[in-house]
Amino acid sequence: MGGVKVLSDEEEDEIVRYIVEMAKAHYPLTRDELALEVKKILDDNNRHTRFKDNLPGRVVSLFQIQISTYWK
Repeated sequence: MGGVKVLSDEEEDEIVRYIVEMAKAHYPLTRDELALEVKKILDDNNRHTRFKDNLPGRVVSLFQIQISTYWK
């Protein structure tokens, strides 16, 4: 069991699409780059989260998203 979700399903899908597009461009993302993309999505949507300045310190749960369905 995990904690309360910070990102909506749509925001998670947006992150997954971003990861896949970067991978297709042969640009693997670092943890910091992924955290900055999460921050950008939260900031763009005027969302306030438990993350300091909307910047997640750990994004492990995002890596657990199964992206195989997005990989085409």
